[in-house]
Amino acid sequence: MKFRVQSVVAWLLGSVFLYGAISKVVEAKATVEILKQVFGGGTEIMAGVLAAVVTLEFLLAYLLFYAPKKRFTLQLAFSTLIVFSAYLAYLGTLADPPDCGCGRLFKVFESNRKNAMLGVARNIVLCGAVAWLLLRRNDPETDRQEPPLSPFATEQ
Repeated sequence: MKFRVQSVVAWLLGSVFLYGAISKVVEAKATVEILKQVFGGGTEIMAGVLAAVVTLEFLLAYLLFYAPKKRFTLQLAFSTLIVFSAYLAYLGTLADPPDCGCGRLFKVFESNRKNAMLGVARNIVLCGAVAWLLLRRNDPETDRQEPPLSPFATEQ
């Protein structure tokens, strides 16, 4: 079976967003507390912010799995990674930063500041992958005509 590198990269990016969404759902209470600590809002407001972020991550995972070459998909993924990086960079500037709420997979250091900076570096690499996908796209006319790609799709 022949697969396309671009499809695999899109599927890996989608998997990262899917993991992020699932980890926030599983640890929703802790994530809301982290958001309250960082931004100082009420529980209801931060729960709404969490719901919006989780919905966005699930949407991005879906789009990267089923419409990986759409310009909108890639631009939304890039923009989201930039916003997440800004949040992590902000956490890195705090005197005693809380956990980033990114999930246990990405927590490799004891220091929350180092984990936040690692998250910024990870997101820069992911932005590079999204930019590479944007550059490798076909003609914009194919946006409307191309079927969803699977990394295991065969050429016909």
